[in-house]
Amino acid sequence: MAKRLPSLHPCDAIVVLARGKAYKKTTNKQYNVMIREIGHHLSDPHKSKGEHFLFWCELRDKLNGLGPPTRNITEWKKVWNDCQRSRKRRELLRLSIKEPKQEPLDTDDNDGYGQDTMTLEDEMEEYQNESSQHSYTDAELNMDDSVTSFSIYTQSNNTNEQSNQENQPLPLSQLKELPLPPLYRCPPTLTYNVTTKPQTPHGQTPSQTQLPPQPRPFNNFVLSAPRTNASETNFNQDILNILKLQMSQQTKLLEHISQVSNNMNQLMERQVAAIERQTVAVRRQAIAMEHHTLVMNSFVDMIRDKMPKNSKTNSQK
Repeated sequence: MAKRLPSLHPCDAIVVLARGKAYKKTTNKQYNVMIREIGHHLSDPHKSKGEHFLFWCELRDKLNGLGPPTRNITEWKKVWNDCQRSRKRRELLRLSIKEPKQEPLDTDDNDGYGQDTMTLEDEMEEYQNESSQHSYTDAELNMDDSVTSFSIYTQSNNTNEQSNQENQPLPLSQLKELPLPPLYRCPPTLTYNVTTKPQTPHGQTPSQTQLPPQPRPFNNFVLSAPRTNASETNFNQDILNILKLQMSQQTKLLEHISQVSNNMNQLMERQVAAIERQTVAVRRQAIAMEHHTLVMNSFVDMIRDKMPKNSKTNSQK
Protein backbone atom coordinates (compact mmCIF):
# COMPACT_ATOMS: atom_id res chain seq x y z
CA MET A 1 0.00 0.00 0.00
CA ALA A 2 1.10 3.52 -0.75
CA LYS A 3 2.21 5.64 2.18
CA ARG A 4 -0.20 8.35 3.26
CA LEU A 5 1.16 11.90 3.17
CA PRO A 6 1.05 13.99 6.37
CA SER A 7 -1.59 16.69 6.82
CA LEU A 8 -0.49 19.50 4.50
CA HIS A 9 -2.03 22.44 2.74
CA PRO A 10 -3.38 21.43 -0.72
CA CYS A 11 -0.99 23.76 -2.54
CA ASP A 12 1.94 22.54 -0.45
CA ALA A 13 1.12 18.88 -1.14
CA ILE A 14 1.08 19.42 -4.89
CA VAL A 15 4.36 21.32 -4.70
CA VAL A 16 5.92 18.46 -2.72
CA LEU A 17 4.89 15.95 -5.39
CA ALA A 18 6.25 18.22 -8.11
CA ARG A 19 9.63 18.96 -6.49
CA GLY A 20 10.47 15.74 -4.68
CA LYS A 21 11.27 14.69 -1.13
CA ALA A 22 14.02 17.29 -0.56
CA TYR A 23 11.53 20.18 -0.74
CA LYS A 24 10.88 22.04 2.52
CA LYS A 25 7.26 21.61 3.60
CA THR A 26 5.41 24.83 4.27
CA THR A 27 2.99 24.86 7.20
CA ASN A 28 -0.71 25.67 7.00
CA LYS A 29 -0.23 28.82 9.10
CA GLN A 30 2.36 30.13 6.67
CA TYR A 31 0.05 29.44 3.71
CA ASN A 32 -2.91 31.14 5.39
CA VAL A 33 -0.85 34.22 6.29
CA MET A 34 0.61 34.36 2.76
CA ILE A 35 -2.80 34.17 1.05
CA ARG A 36 -4.35 36.75 3.41
CA GLU A 37 -1.49 39.27 3.15
CA ILE A 38 -1.13 38.96 -0.63
CA GLY A 39 -4.91 39.34 -1.02
CA HIS A 40 -4.80 42.62 0.96
CA HIS A 41 -1.79 43.78 -1.05
CA LEU A 42 -3.37 43.03 -4.44
CA SER A 43 -6.60 44.82 -3.47
CA ASP A 44 -4.81 48.18 -3.99
CA PRO A 45 -3.23 48.08 -7.49
CA HIS A 46 -1.82 51.64 -7.35
CA LYS A 47 1.49 50.84 -5.69
CA SER A 48 5.05 51.49 -6.75
CA LYS A 49 7.95 49.06 -7.02
CA GLY A 50 9.41 50.26 -3.74
CA GLU A 51 6.19 49.55 -1.85
CA HIS A 52 5.97 46.15 -3.54
CA PHE A 53 9.53 45.28 -2.43
CA LEU A 54 8.86 46.46 1.15
CA PHE A 55 5.70 44.33 1.23
CA TRP A 56 7.67 41.20 0.27
CA CYS A 57 10.33 42.00 2.89
CA GLU A 58 7.68 42.28 5.61
CA LEU A 59 5.93 39.13 4.39
CA ARG A 60 9.22 37.22 4.44
CA ASP A 61 9.84 38.26 8.05
CA LYS A 62 6.31 37.21 9.07
CA LEU A 63 6.49 33.83 7.35
CA ASN A 64 9.98 33.09 8.66
CA GLY A 65 8.74 33.99 12.15
CA LEU A 66 6.08 31.26 11.82
CA GLY A 67 8.69 28.77 10.60
CA PRO A 68 10.53 26.53 10.18
CA PRO A 69 10.96 26.41 7.24
CA THR A 70 12.62 29.77 6.51
CA ARG A 71 13.14 31.12 3.01
CA ASN A 72 14.24 34.25 1.20
CA ILE A 73 12.04 36.46 -1.01
CA THR A 74 12.67 34.56 -4.26
CA GLU A 75 11.83 31.21 -2.65
CA TRP A 76 8.59 32.58 -1.16
CA LYS A 77 7.66 33.96 -4.58
CA LYS A 78 8.21 30.49 -6.08
CA VAL A 79 5.92 29.01 -3.41
CA TRP A 80 3.23 31.57 -4.29
CA ASN A 81 3.60 30.80 -8.02
CA ASP A 82 3.24 27.06 -7.34
CA CYS A 83 0.10 27.73 -5.28
CA GLN A 84 -1.43 29.81 -8.09
CA ARG A 85 -0.50 27.16 -10.68
CA SER A 86 -2.17 24.37 -8.69
CA ARG A 87 -5.30 26.49 -8.16
CA LYS A 88 -5.59 27.16 -11.91
CA ARG A 89 -5.08 23.46 -12.61
CA ARG A 90 -7.97 22.56 -10.29
CA GLU A 91 -10.20 25.18 -11.95
CA LEU A 92 -9.44 23.77 -15.40
CA LEU A 93 -10.18 20.28 -14.12
CA ARG A 94 -13.56 21.41 -12.77
CA LEU A 95 -14.37 23.01 -16.13
CA SER A 96 -13.49 19.78 -17.92
CA ILE A 97 -15.76 17.83 -15.55
CA LYS A 98 -18.72 20.18 -16.13
CA GLU A 99 -18.51 19.90 -19.95
CA PRO A 100 -21.12 17.58 -21.55
CA LYS A 101 -19.63 14.32 -22.81
CA GLN A 102 -20.49 12.54 -26.05
CA GLU A 103 -22.59 9.40 -25.81
CA PRO A 104 -20.85 6.21 -27.05
CA LEU A 105 -22.00 4.46 -30.22
CA ASP A 106 -24.45 1.54 -29.84
CA THR A 107 -22.15 -1.14 -31.29
CA ASP A 108 -20.81 -4.37 -29.88
CA ASP A 109 -17.17 -3.42 -30.44
CA ASN A 110 -17.38 -0.26 -28.31
CA ASP A 111 -18.48 -1.88 -25.04
CA GLY A 112 -15.13 -1.09 -23.44
CA TYR A 113 -15.56 2.61 -24.24
CA GLY A 114 -18.64 2.94 -22.05
CA GLN A 115 -16.95 1.16 -19.15
CA ASP A 116 -13.93 3.46 -19.37
CA THR A 117 -16.08 6.58 -19.35
CA MET A 118 -18.11 5.34 -16.40
CA THR A 119 -15.02 4.65 -14.35
CA LEU A 120 -13.64 8.07 -15.27
CA GLU A 121 -16.88 9.77 -14.20
CA ASP A 122 -16.83 7.88 -10.90
CA GLU A 123 -13.28 9.05 -10.28
CA MET A 124 -14.27 12.64 -11.10
CA GLU A 125 -17.21 12.54 -8.65
CA GLU A 126 -14.99 11.13 -5.91
CA TYR A 127 -12.45 13.87 -6.57
CA GLN A 128 -15.13 16.58 -6.33
CA ASN A 129 -16.49 15.21 -3.04
CA GLU A 130 -13.06 14.89 -1.49
CA SER A 131 -11.96 18.36 -2.66
CA SER A 132 -15.14 19.93 -1.18
CA GLN A 133 -14.41 18.29 2.21
CA HIS A 134 -10.69 19.31 2.04
CA SER A 135 -9.51 15.73 2.60
CA TYR A 136 -6.42 15.25 0.46
CA THR A 137 -5.12 11.72 -0.10
CA ASP A 138 -2.57 10.18 -2.43
CA ALA A 139 -5.17 9.31 -5.08
CA GLU A 140 -6.59 12.83 -4.98
CA LEU A 141 -3.20 14.51 -5.18
CA ASN A 142 -2.30 12.49 -8.24
CA MET A 143 -5.59 13.39 -9.97
CA ASP A 144 -4.27 16.79 -11.15
CA ASP A 145 -1.64 15.16 -13.35
CA SER A 146 -3.19 11.74 -14.02
CA VAL A 147 -6.83 12.52 -14.90
CA THR A 148 -6.01 14.72 -17.86
CA SER A 149 -3.48 12.22 -19.24
CA PHE A 150 -5.96 9.35 -18.66
CA SER A 151 -8.79 11.17 -20.50
CA ILE A 152 -6.48 12.05 -23.39
CA TYR A 153 -5.27 8.43 -23.56
CA THR A 154 -8.83 7.01 -23.63
CA GLN A 155 -9.94 9.51 -26.26
CA SER A 156 -6.96 8.67 -28.49
CA ASN A 157 -7.64 4.91 -28.13
CA ASN A 158 -11.30 5.37 -28.98
CA THR A 159 -10.52 7.49 -32.05
CA ASN A 160 -8.01 4.85 -33.22
CA GLU A 161 -10.60 2.07 -32.75
CA GLN A 162 -13.23 4.03 -34.67
CA SER A 163 -10.82 4.73 -37.53
CA ASN A 164 -9.89 1.02 -37.70
CA GLN A 165 -13.56 0.05 -37.78
CA GLU A 166 -14.29 2.50 -40.57
CA ASN A 167 -11.41 1.17 -42.66
CA GLN A 168 -12.46 -2.50 -42.27
CA PRO A 169 -15.25 -3.68 -44.63
CA LEU A 170 -18.46 -4.88 -42.93
CA PRO A 171 -20.32 -8.07 -43.96
CA LEU A 172 -23.61 -7.88 -45.82
CA SER A 173 -25.68 -9.00 -42.83
CA GLN A 174 -24.47 -6.07 -40.73
CA LEU A 175 -24.87 -3.64 -43.62
CA LYS A 176 -28.57 -4.48 -43.88
CA GLU A 177 -29.12 -3.95 -40.14
CA LEU A 178 -27.32 -0.59 -39.92
CA PRO A 179 -29.60 2.47 -40.33
CA LEU A 180 -29.01 4.83 -43.20
CA PRO A 181 -27.15 8.06 -42.30
CA PRO A 182 -29.11 11.35 -42.46
CA LEU A 183 -28.73 13.56 -45.48
CA TYR A 184 -26.72 16.70 -44.82
CA ARG A 185 -27.12 19.61 -47.15
CA CYS A 186 -24.34 22.10 -47.55
CA PRO A 187 -25.39 25.78 -47.34
CA PRO A 188 -25.43 27.58 -50.68
CA THR A 189 -22.17 29.40 -51.32
CA LEU A 190 -21.59 32.27 -53.71
CA THR A 191 -18.61 31.96 -56.01
CA TYR A 192 -17.00 34.95 -57.64
CA ASN A 193 -14.27 35.20 -60.19
CA VAL A 194 -10.92 36.50 -59.13
CA THR A 195 -10.98 39.41 -61.56
CA THR A 196 -14.61 40.47 -60.99
CA LYS A 197 -16.05 41.89 -57.77
CA PRO A 198 -19.63 41.45 -56.46
CA GLN A 199 -21.87 44.35 -57.36
CA THR A 200 -23.57 46.11 -54.48
CA PRO A 201 -26.88 48.01 -54.89
CA HIS A 202 -26.71 51.74 -55.37
CA GLY A 203 -26.50 53.73 -52.14
CA GLN A 204 -25.43 50.77 -50.02
CA THR A 205 -21.98 49.84 -48.80
CA PRO A 206 -20.92 46.30 -47.94
CA SER A 207 -20.83 45.87 -44.16
CA GLN A 208 -18.09 43.72 -42.70
CA THR A 209 -18.70 42.29 -39.26
CA GLN A 210 -15.65 41.07 -37.42
CA LEU A 211 -16.26 38.67 -34.55
CA PRO A 212 -13.95 38.89 -31.54
CA PRO A 213 -11.54 35.98 -31.07
CA GLN A 214 -13.21 33.22 -29.06
CA PRO A 215 -11.39 30.72 -26.83
CA ARG A 216 -10.84 27.34 -28.48
CA PRO A 217 -10.97 24.03 -26.51
CA PHE A 218 -7.73 22.08 -26.28
CA ASN A 219 -7.73 18.69 -24.51
CA ASN A 220 -11.04 19.51 -22.77
CA PHE A 221 -9.57 22.76 -21.43
CA VAL A 222 -10.60 26.26 -22.49
CA LEU A 223 -7.72 28.60 -23.22
CA SER A 224 -8.70 31.81 -21.46
CA ALA A 225 -7.36 35.27 -22.33
CA PRO A 226 -4.16 36.31 -20.54
CA ARG A 227 -4.76 38.25 -17.34
CA THR A 228 -3.03 41.52 -16.69
CA ASN A 229 -0.69 41.54 -13.75
CA ALA A 230 -1.06 44.17 -11.02
CA SER A 231 2.69 44.81 -10.97
CA GLU A 232 2.65 45.68 -14.67
CA THR A 233 -0.18 48.17 -14.16
CA ASN A 234 1.69 49.73 -11.23
CA PHE A 235 4.85 49.98 -13.32
CA ASN A 236 2.95 51.64 -16.21
CA GLN A 237 1.29 54.05 -13.77
CA ASP A 238 4.70 55.02 -12.35
CA ILE A 239 6.05 55.63 -15.85
CA LEU A 240 3.06 57.87 -16.67
CA ASN A 241 3.56 59.87 -13.47
CA ILE A 242 7.26 60.33 -14.23
CA LEU A 243 6.48 61.48 -17.77
CA LYS A 244 3.92 63.96 -16.45
CA LEU A 245 6.47 65.40 -14.01
CA GLN A 246 9.06 65.70 -16.79
CA MET A 247 6.58 67.49 -19.05
CA SER A 248 5.60 69.93 -16.30
CA GLN A 249 9.27 70.67 -15.55
CA GLN A 250 10.01 71.20 -19.23
CA THR A 251 7.11 73.63 -19.58
CA LYS A 252 8.34 75.59 -16.54
CA LEU A 253 11.84 75.69 -18.02
CA LEU A 254 10.53 76.94 -21.36
CA GLU A 255 8.52 79.66 -19.62
CA HIS A 256 11.62 80.76 -17.71
CA ILE A 257 13.70 80.81 -20.92
CA SER A 258 11.06 82.90 -22.71
CA GLN A 259 10.99 85.36 -19.79
CA VAL A 260 14.80 85.65 -19.87
CA SER A 261 14.72 86.28 -23.63
CA ASN A 262 12.12 89.05 -23.15
CA ASN A 263 14.31 90.67 -20.50
CA MET A 264 17.31 90.51 -22.84
CA ASN A 265 15.31 92.17 -25.62
CA GLN A 266 14.28 94.97 -23.28
CA LEU A 267 17.90 95.48 -22.16
CA MET A 268 19.09 95.61 -25.79
CA GLU A 269 16.43 98.20 -26.62
CA ARG A 270 17.52 100.32 -23.64
CA GLN A 271 21.17 100.01 -24.69
CA VAL A 272 20.36 101.14 -28.24
CA ALA A 273 18.44 104.15 -26.90
CA ALA A 274 21.39 105.08 -24.64
CA ILE A 275 23.82 104.85 -27.58
CA GLU A 276 21.59 107.12 -29.66
CA ARG A 277 21.51 109.67 -26.83
CA GLN A 278 25.30 109.45 -26.53
CA THR A 279 25.73 110.15 -30.27
CA VAL A 280 23.46 113.21 -29.99
CA ALA A 281 25.52 114.47 -27.04
CA VAL A 282 28.77 113.95 -28.99
CA ARG A 283 27.39 115.92 -31.94
CA ARG A 284 26.38 118.77 -29.66
CA GLN A 285 29.83 118.72 -28.08
CA ALA A 286 31.45 118.90 -31.53
CA ILE A 287 29.28 121.90 -32.46
CA ALA A 288 30.25 123.59 -29.20
CA MET A 289 33.95 122.98 -29.88
CA GLU A 290 33.62 124.54 -33.37
CA HIS A 291 31.89 127.57 -31.89
CA HIS A 292 34.61 127.84 -29.25
CA THR A 293 37.37 127.75 -31.89
CA LEU A 294 35.64 130.50 -33.89
CA VAL A 295 35.39 132.66 -30.80
CA MET A 296 39.06 132.13 -29.97
CA ASN A 297 40.11 133.00 -33.54
CA SER A 298 38.08 136.19 -33.52
CA PHE A 299 39.55 137.13 -30.14
CA VAL A 300 43.08 136.62 -31.45
CA ASP A 301 42.34 138.80 -34.50
CA MET A 302 40.95 141.53 -32.28
CA ILE A 303 44.07 141.53 -30.10
CA ARG A 304 46.28 141.79 -33.16
CA ASP A 305 44.31 144.78 -34.44
CA LYS A 306 44.60 146.66 -31.16
CA MET A 307 48.37 146.27 -30.79
CA PRO A 308 50.37 149.64 -31.20
CA LYS A 309 51.94 150.42 -34.54
CA ASN A 310 55.25 151.53 -32.96
CA SER A 311 56.09 148.06 -32.19
CA LYS A 312 55.70 147.32 -35.88
CA THR A 313 58.03 150.16 -36.98
CA ASN A 314 60.61 149.22 -34.42
CA SER A 315 60.54 145.78 -35.59
CA GLN A 316 61.03 146.98 -39.18
CA LYS A 317 64.11 149.11 -38.26
